[in-house]
Amino acid sequence: MVMDSITQAPGYDGGNYAVEPHFDGAFYALMIMVSSPKDMRRRMPTEELADRGFTAAIERYRKREDANNMLYQFAASSDYNPAPELGKIQCSLIAVNSADDQVNPPDIDTLVMESAIKQVRHGQFILIPDGPDTHGHGTHTYANVWKKFLVELLLESAGRVGAPGAPSPAARQAGRAAQPRGAPRQSMAPHPARLKK
Repeated sequence: MVMDSITQAPGYDGGNYAVEPHFDGAFYALMIMVSSPKDMRRRMPTEELADRGFTAAIERYRKREDANNMLYQFAASSDYNPAPELGKIQCSLIAVNSADDQVNPPDIDTLVMESAIKQVRHGQFILIPDGPDTHGHGTHTYANVWKKFLVELLLESAGRVGAPGAPSPAARQAGRAAQPRGAPRQSMAPHPARLKK
C-alpha cells in the first residue's frame, strides 16, 4: 500500500519529480500500521482531538518525508531475510517487540522470534506487554519503554569487550576513524520505481 501510494501519486513521474508529489495515502497507511487503536484512543479520546492529531501527523510526514526515500526504505526490506546468518552474530543482541504491534503481531512474531533468537549466541527476545506506555509498532521510538533493556545490553557487552578475539579499543577507534561520521554512501540499488513488487 505504501509503495503503491507513492508510485501512483500524481506528479511522481517514475521518481524523476522536480516538486515533491503528494503521497498522503502512504501516510494514512503508516498511521494505521505503526500505532495502535488503544494508543490512539488514549492520546485522542475525542473527535476534535483525533482530527487535530491526524492533521498534525500528516503535516509532520509531509515536512520530513521524501517520496523516493520512503520508497527505497520499504523496497529494501521486501526480500530481507536475516535467518541464514543469525548464527554468525557474536555480539550481544536484543530483539524487542510490544504486544500491541500490528506490523509484527505477537501471536505470529513471537513464534518466529523465539525460534530465531535461539540461533544467536548472546541473543534475547523481549516482548513488552501492552500498556499505557506502548504505542503499537511505533513503540520503537519511545526509549522510556525499552531503555532498561538497552542498559542491560550495554553492560553485558562491556563485560565482553576484553574477551579473547574481541577487537582492542585502538582497533575499534581505528575502524571508526576509517568511516568518517556523515560520509556519503553510494548505493548500487536500482531506482525504486523499477523494483518488482
